[in-house]
Amino acid sequence: MKITFETTGGFAGLTTTKNIDSDKLPAEQAISLRQQVEASNFFNLPPTIVYRGPARDLFQYKIIIELEGKRHTVVVDELAASLELKPLIKLLRTIKP
Repeated sequence: MKITFETTGGFAGLTTTKNIDSDKLPAEQAISLRQQVEASNFFNLPPTIVYRGPARDLFQYKIIIELEGKRHTVVVDELAASLELKPLIKLLRTIKP
């Protein structure tokens, strides 16, 4: 599984990008990542998930996942992430590629 994880926004408005290859991660981390992708129902999420309320300095995440011949991109505002998607985002933020 290959993942591109881009974070933009926040107070400083910076953009960071991680390219993650699950084959290069420790086995436990790769398994956890796969489980979180499945638990989030990632490949059935809409391409854009927007927060419509008032907010400042929010993060926005762009997640591109390639898995078993499928490729899907989701752009999600921090406060619009579903309960199922939040653990995947949290894990992606902690992975050191």
